[in-house]
Amino acid sequence: FLLLDEPTVHLDPEAATALLDELPALTAGRGLLVIAHDTHPFGAFDAVLELADGRLTRRGGPAAG
Repeated sequence: FLLLDEPTVHLDPEAATALLDELPALTAGRGLLVIAHDTHPFGAFDAVLELADGRLTRRGGPAAG
């Protein structure tokens, strides 16, 4: 299982895109949890969960981000 906390926050757009493009291959066969304030770059993920004030406020597929 791989946990990434804000993996693209300090990357330039090209580096962030390169990382996100490689994540599926790097995590094949593993669980992946990404914590991020900006969910826009993570649209290809299986599910998006949004938390606010310690509560789940939204749950959905890639379009939820």
